[in-house]
Amino acid sequence: MILRPHYMEALKTYQNVPLVKILAGIRRCGKSTILEMLESDLLKNGISADHIINMCYTSEDIDYGMTEKNVPEY
Repeated sequence: MILRPHYMEALKTYQNVPLVKILAGIRRCGKSTILEMLESDLLKNGISADHIINMCYTSEDIDYGMTEKNVPEY
């Protein structure tokens, strides 16, 4: 895994800001890897695993009718 400290610091800056964060980029540029690094960092800093939702947007398991209210059910 290629470490990306610049991106991690940028994400941490907005970690506790109550806004939606969007990680965008071209295909295969490392977006998922950065999110995995963020998840690992959260777990290392004491965030409980049941407070982290990790879903693949392209997964066939996703119900595209889901709302913010029923995401925890998934």
